[in-house]
Amino acid sequence: MGQTQVRFLVKIGTVAMVAAAGIAFALLEMADLLLPLRGSMAVALTLTLIAIFIWGKQVKQRLPRTGKNLEGEVALLRAPNPLPSLVAARTVALALAASRSGAVLAGGYLGIAIATATQWQVLAARETIYVAVVSSVLAAGLAWVGIWLERICTLPNLRP
Repeated sequence: MGQTQVRFLVKIGTVAMVAAAGIAFALLEMADLLLPLRGSMAVALTLTLIAIFIWGKQVKQRLPRTGKNLEGEVALLRAPNPLPSLVAARTVALALAASRSGAVLAGGYLGIAIATATQWQVLAARETIYVAVVSSVLAAGLAWVGIWLERICTLPNLRP
């Protein structure tokens, strides 16, 4: 299995953005309805982002590192309190889920903000745009933390 490519996340974020903008435009045109967004999603994204970042910092200390062994060769050095393999695998699964869901949420919220921008003169639309932009930035941060966590869980290649 290869590492997650940022290009892939941009693609799924773009698809989510187009889909969300299309739905929001359709609701505005057909039913004159704004998608109601609440700030609680931004709070949930912030807490999730912080929790995964803290988990990543703790995991990083427990993973093997490269260094010189007694013979002077590059080798994997065992951490003082190594992470069990199953926990490392679950951490990578968490990282994959965070990066993909962050990309989809960032694109979706950005699409809602773009579609709602046509109604800027309405106070509720401006509030929706603010929440959507903040949530989109936080979701992009979640995708970044997911990629970072996946990268730190990857063992280095010791072969030349």
